[in-house]
Amino acid sequence: MEEPLISCCTPHVKQVHGGWQKCHPGHHYGPNFRGTYILHYIKKGKGVFQVKGKSYQLSAGEVFCIFPGVLVYYKADETDPWEYEWIGFASDDLAAFLAARGLSAEVPVFTAKEEFVSALERFLAVYDGEAPAQTLLTARAYDVLHSLTNEKAPQNNAPHGLRYINRAKDYLWYFQHENITVSQLATYLGIDRSYLTALFKKHLGVSPKEYITNLKMNQACRYLLDTEYSISQVANALGYEELFVFSRAFKKVKGVSPSAYRKSMQRENTADET
Repeated sequence: MEEPLISCCTPHVKQVHGGWQKCHPGHHYGPNFRGTYILHYIKKGKGVFQVKGKSYQLSAGEVFCIFPGVLVYYKADETDPWEYEWIGFASDDLAAFLAARGLSAEVPVFTAKEEFVSALERFLAVYDGEAPAQTLLTARAYDVLHSLTNEKAPQNNAPHGLRYINRAKDYLWYFQHENITVSQLATYLGIDRSYLTALFKKHLGVSPKEYITNLKMNQACRYLLDTEYSISQVANALGYEELFVFSRAFKKVKGVSPSAYRKSMQRENTADET
């Protein structure tokens, strides 16, 4: 039986951006709209945030959220102006994800916990670097969202090794269509490759390489059944540059070649219809 790949609401993020700002006394924005979701983490100082007819007096350690198309106004304090870091997301379905975590235009403020702050710092470290890898940048952005889940979810009490596994599975799901290596995964998690392999074998019963291959082959089966992609297109869609490498991996996992699998399943479907 195939393992469920993801068991929670996962938003699709199309673009991310971020930065930091040390505001002058009285510096303000608005009233105006933003086109993306933006989370502002206040590192120092104070200010006011206004939305939906409500006014919030905020200080260091708090986060205020901006939702696209919602009129907002925010202003740094005159005597102790705030300094904040921020991350923005362009997404069509992020509102539902945030709402499930108690955040909306009506409830736009929360107190940051350590995991959120650490994830945001890791994102900005990559974002501010020279020519950041898009894969790593997007993964760090998803880490920020994932930290919101962990702040409220019981999984936060999971053993440390299992947390690495959960983060790894999320990362691999998001980037299964790329040529992911075990070394890249270990670097993303910030752990040694041999430790990563030991964790996978302990909790999942397979090596990271085997897990990646199985994940891709399960997705390949869906493409072969539900689309008219050629075998070469399926291979390319899953990050394989060489068709024979994909075909060899598919046959090793599924026992038949991709073309034989497609023909066999088409015959079964035809028989079921009659």
